[in-house]
Amino acid sequence: MQLAALRGSLNAGSGASLSERIRQLLTQAIDSGEYPPGSQLPTERELAARYDVSLAPVRIALGELVKAGMIERTQGRGTFVRQMPVTVELSFRPNITSTMARRIESPIYKMPWIASASSRRR
Repeated sequence: MQLAALRGSLNAGSGASLSERIRQLLTQAIDSGEYPPGSQLPTERELAARYDVSLAPVRIALGELVKAGMIERTQGRGTFVRQMPVTVELSFRPNITSTMARRIESPIYKMPWIASASSRRR
């Protein structure tokens, strides 16, 4: 099925190169959990045989995934799926300067009788 999808997309005029399509298929397999973080990917030769292509587009596709930080290659060990970093959005904690600036701009400080009462206290 993957081979048919690979060849079909190239014949359909999608404009994607073999290496780009292999990269997309591997990315989908990683995202779907077929290859969970820490798992080893098939060798270059196995991927080339699976997709019925030469080694060159497989190497290019794997190189792009390394650049994207999705996989890591270790000579003599293989290619492994990297643990994707967890991103946490930090909330805004206002400091005293921004808090006071907001209070000064508040309508309560702009009422004339409050301003006149505060000036009488001096």
